[in-house]
Amino acid sequence: MEKLNSTAIEQLISRYKQELEKLRFQTMKTNDTINELKEGLQIAKNREVAVLQEMREKQQGTEAEAPAKAAKPKKAQKAKSSAKQEDPAKSSAEQEDKAKATTEAPAPKKTAKGKSRRTPKKAKKTRSASNDRSTGYRLSPVDELVIEALETREMALKTAELHEYAAEALSKKGESMDDDRLRLLISRSLQKLANRRDDIVKLRNPDERGHLYALPSWVIGSGEEANLKRKFLRK
Repeated sequence: MEKLNSTAIEQLISRYKQELEKLRFQTMKTNDTINELKEGLQIAKNREVAVLQEMREKQQGTEAEAPAKAAKPKKAQKAKSSAKQEDPAKSSAEQEDKAKATTEAPAPKKTAKGKSRRTPKKAKKTRSASNDRSTGYRLSPVDELVIEALETREMALKTAELHEYAAEALSKKGESMDDDRLRLLISRSLQKLANRRDDIVKLRNPDERGHLYALPSWVIGSGEEANLKRKFLRK
């Protein structure tokens, strides 16, 4: 250390400070991820308990219906035995009446082409699958600020511009937040809104490195082929 001049020492100090900032940021991010995983674990456990409870209720219902179903064959056997003991003359007369009814039944009406008309089958009703991805991912105040920034500026924005807007909005409301903390929350918000909820769209920035974020109604196409409409291009 004695051989280093003042400039080299200052550079080392600056470098180690930057590394400390990175470690603090990574620690905050890791803690937030752990908390988020804990919330997801609780939601998964509640869902599993509900499924097990539903299965138990169904099993209890089937066990209660089993004795009633077992008693039905005895009644059917009694009905068959009584039918066998009926008067044979009466049964033969009933069979003749049934045969006449089948021969006298009217034939199906034919159209001009000679094809018989059939009643159309009713279409089966299909249940629409629910697409609520927002379960467990409600909008936070920072999420709302991100969407508000896009709606206010009316053009695709970079992450830094979203951070700037959120900081100004919090300052106007008289609220204060650590800058690193706000950057982390915005980063998490962008992942949630773009990947889990589809409230915003992530696009490549054609002018420089990084990405742009826009509302879904501003975009034509999807995936890598998605493009912004002219009205919402950066000015």
